[in-house]
Amino acid sequence: MSMNTSLTPPPVVQHDTSTDIDCIQFTFDAYVIFFGTMCVFGIVGNGLSWAVLKWDRRNSGRVATFLLQTMAVVDNLFLLTAGISHITTAVTLYIDATSANNGGNAPPTVAENSSLATPITTDAPPTLSPDYTNFTAGLLHSADRPTSAVVRPYITAYVTVCVWPLVHITQLWAVWITVLVAFNRYVAICLPFHAHRLCTMRQVRLQAASLGLSIILYNIPRWLEYKVIYIHNPVTIRL
Repeated sequence: MSMNTSLTPPPVVQHDTSTDIDCIQFTFDAYVIFFGTMCVFGIVGNGLSWAVLKWDRRNSGRVATFLLQTMAVVDNLFLLTAGISHITTAVTLYIDATSANNGGNAPPTVAENSSLATPITTDAPPTLSPDYTNFTAGLLHSADRPTSAVVRPYITAYVTVCVWPLVHITQLWAVWITVLVAFNRYVAICLPFHAHRLCTMRQVRLQAASLGLSIILYNIPRWLEYKVIYIHNPVTIRL
């Protein structure tokens, strides 16, 4: 009676199926082509709006002009952060899949005995001691992997930790600056006798600054939600 024990089994490699490739292609088309085009048109349109409003020299419309310019800037910040967050992820996934397929091999998604440190994102702070090998993106030696496959874990990790909170901040700011514009327009039109007291440049600048500060403070937990951890030499032992 004998028992075979293997301490260094061959890597378990999962190959992308045709369905996975179709999903990656759809993600690329949706986020890079469609969403990216929307971001470009939005940024250009908001920039033109800001430039046109800057030419308005009327004293009677200073408050409305300032609010609309602020809204254009905030909208551009949201489009920029959201575009970076979604487009970079979609592009790296697409390049990784296509470069591996062109080489005849689908990119492995799990690797064992990796000699490189892999950045991963995990909940921070962890409440239990997790098995971080379950979170690793998995890297083989750089000579055996496409460059995009080596870079993708870094992009995914740092976009999640650093850029994603900015998406929440700018999105919430864009929503509430619209509410602030609506409130000031309501006061100016429906309460004209109070507009000189409530809709002054000093009041509006104070309202916009307070709104931005409140949104940043509200989203501080977003910065603490994830952290980047480097995993060295994950090893799987099978008996």
